[in-house]
Amino acid sequence: MLLTRRGALLAKLIWINLLIATASYHANASSIPMINFEEKTEIQEWRVVNDTVMGGLSRAGLDIIDGSAFFYGILSLRNNGGFASVRRPLRLTSLSNKALVRVRVVGDGKTYQLRFRMDGYYDGVSYSASFTTLQGEVSEHIFSLTDFKASFRGRQVIDAPALSWPSVRQVALMISEKQEGKFKLLVDSITWFEQA
Repeated sequence: MLLTRRGALLAKLIWINLLIATASYHANASSIPMINFEEKTEIQEWRVVNDTVMGGLSRAGLDIIDGSAFFYGILSLRNNGGFASVRRPLRLTSLSNKALVRVRVVGDGKTYQLRFRMDGYYDGVSYSASFTTLQGEVSEHIFSLTDFKASFRGRQVIDAPALSWPSVRQVALMISEKQEGKFKLLVDSITWFEQA
């Protein structure tokens, strides 16, 4: 098992306490929550995709805890591995391309990626933007479409079409960049808001 039952419970309690400690925060009234971690069925939308598909040994999981997503695991560089991720289908047809996406997290000091894809396939071009977290502290990261760079299996794709919100079909969270060892990221919210 990735975490013992007792260890998993302790980790959840620690992260829940961190979330409660920041509960005074209120999202901008104009924000649009396209992903709702309060929904009981939300966990069923996500699936784990690790470097094991290429022979790696990294492991990851996603839990929904008190209305937030807990992305955790162990990143291994063995067998030429080095990434762990979770993804889910997503449609953003009601958004204009002027909209910004905001991610609010409690981190572990490591760097993560927010990723989008404009197809529903298992493999293909993805668009990613990185954000560095603070150990045990709340941080917000806001991105426009131009912040996301196209890549395929870790290599930049120069001639890829521009990312467009209405064309998005998948969203993902990923950790890579040779950050070996345990990781844990509490995602309080992923929301979009239109610029004036």
